Amino acid sequence: MDGSKSGETMDTVLDVKNFGVAYNGGWVFRSLTIAVARGERIALLGSSGCGKTTFLRAAAGLASPSEGERTLSASRLGYVFQEPRLIPWLSVRRNLAFVSERDPSEILAALKLSNIADALPHELSGGMKQRVNLARALLAEPDLLLLDEAFSSLDVALKVRLFSDFNLLWSRKHFASIMVTHDPREALLTSDRILLLGGTPTGVLRSVDVPLPVEREYSSRRVAELEASILEILAGASPESRR
Repeated sequence: MDGSKSGETMDTVLDVKNFGVAYNGGWVFRSLTIAVARGERIALLGSSGCGKTTFLRAAAGLASPSEGERTLSASRLGYVFQEPRLIPWLSVRRNLAFVSERDPSEILAALKLSNIADALPHELSGGMKQRVNLARALLAEPDLLLLDEAFSSLDVALKVRLFSDFNLLWSRKHFASIMVTHDPREALLTSDRILLLGGTPTGVLRSVDVPLPVEREYSSRRVAELEASILEILAGASPESRR
């Protein structure tokens, strides 16, 4: 099964067909076909080491696929790494100015960073650094935002606050996004569609729509029910289930 929406005509920002990457004679993933519509938020959910980051880098053009086609229709691309990668001798405001000449005031306010705009990275908590990381990627108003395990190092309380900010920004800007994660609840709180990855080599096991409103409660019963159904699918998955 692929990760496109069959039977629909979409205005896509990213379209990859029969995508594959091989290392040292072995396939990391193969035959991935994924289409991302404008404004759509997708999560790639799979275990650590299954090739999620490799796919994201290849999709962004930072690495070359071993097979397949990639069509990127986004005029502006944002990338949020797992580690903030801030320039240590520049303030928060100047870190943002380094990548864009746009006025950062709106995005700083939206992510609750206005009061630390002149602070240096070493003066910030881990959560604040990741907010700056996200602000820097969003400042250029990307058509497509790629997030590589961007919130995995944060505690639950910080994640919940950041997810709320992320969803609010999406409701205003309607950028498309692809988030890679190994956390089902993180995927449920930040996406419209989840692609479950697994098998050897890695492929799409199932595409799961997320029927939730923009504002989502971490501890809601509906989120817990959807998480349980996803875990059940993953627990029973085998390489044959995607053929």
